[in-house]
Amino acid sequence: MSRNLAAVDHVELALAKLPAYLQKQRWQELVTAIAEEIQEADDAIVAVVAQLHLDDATDAMLDRAGAFVGQPRAGMDDDAYRLRIKGRIAVLRSLGLVEDLNRLARLLLVDDGYTIAVSPEPPAGLTLVIGGTVGTPAATARALADAAQASVSGGVRTRLESSTEPDADTFRLAAGVGSSPYIALFDLTGGDFSTTVVLSAYGEASNDQATLSVVADAGAPDDGEWAAGFPDFVFHFKDNVTTIADFEAAITAGQSAYLTFSASVSGGTLQDGSSSFSNVPFAGATDATSDAERLGLAGSPPTLDLTPLLAAGSGYDGTIGYRAFGAEHNGLYTLAFVEDAGAPNSGTLDETDPTAIVFTFKGGTTTTAHFHLAIAASEYLFIDHAPTVGVVTFAATDDEFAATAFAGATGDGGVLADVLE
Repeated sequence: MSRNLAAVDHVELALAKLPAYLQKQRWQELVTAIAEEIQEADDAIVAVVAQLHLDDATDAMLDRAGAFVGQPRAGMDDDAYRLRIKGRIAVLRSLGLVEDLNRLARLLLVDDGYTIAVSPEPPAGLTLVIGGTVGTPAATARALADAAQASVSGGVRTRLESSTEPDADTFRLAAGVGSSPYIALFDLTGGDFSTTVVLSAYGEASNDQATLSVVADAGAPDDGEWAAGFPDFVFHFKDNVTTIADFEAAITAGQSAYLTFSASVSGGTLQDGSSSFSNVPFAGATDATSDAERLGLAGSPPTLDLTPLLAAGSGYDGTIGYRAFGAEHNGLYTLAFVEDAGAPNSGTLDETDPTAIVFTFKGGTTTTAHFHLAIAASEYLFIDHAPTVGVVTFAATDDEFAATAFAGATGDGGVLADVLE
């Protein structure tokens, strides 16, 4: 026989039974104090009855406990079923408050090594984050996610963030500060020119793979200009005219796909002699020292080199990446370019099937700039290598291809947290 273990508000019930002539503050306070004592005793009794011997129950005894709270076994083994019963008990006793979610999590996560945090997600949502020195088994996470959703009011969305690995072993960037090759320009120019230029490549293996030259040139524009890019960057400046700010702005405008910088603490101009140098290598990067498969952007994403496929003869050399890391993803995703006279001028990127993405373009009208805008809004794709040529218009004959696979990724990738809804 099943019993109704739904939460009962004894204070509300008691106040509702007060006759009209006793509906005064003094009597209401007295009744509330008595009812709160009853509430506390009732909560404790129901919890004991519902959980009596639950941790030790197996087989038919566990089935009886499940029937008691209205939780069917549905083919689950004893361990999984016990978790579901505990979750059901917490749901029945929940009033949808934050403390109820904390109690629910503590009921299912019996190890003291877990940390539990509940944060609101306006306008109507909650996120339950589980971490700590132990990982959360997948079955436990699923049971907790389902119970959390059932314990809140209708229309409130819950999310559970967890990982099967302890916090210390989950995904993080490798090596911390200095993990990218860089050049500290103070060492080269002296004075207050403290800009540090960073090459967008991680790990010691990238040291010395690119150089930067800053060269005085009387014919250069006042704000300077790039004469060459990756891998050997060359910046020409006009002596005592081009400023440090001009140099930093030129990085943002012309080499941001490869270079970033920490700004100089002072202004001033570049001067021939103190500021002109050539072919200085980027260096200083460090690799992760342990657990390499979990540190940094492990491996690399599958990519698709568009050089042999798009805008034949134009020199277009963009490379598109897929937001999945590790060699196990090679060949699982494809990108097609399909000409359609009825397509919008800017083309469309169809990601209905994330394993088979299609960009439809209007021949002679849609440009690579349109394609890049579509990639910027994509949930799955990103520009891994920006093209070095200007805007190119797609031509139907040269630029149409279908179902070309992303590949080239290496390594296993990092361990990312699981998010259940």
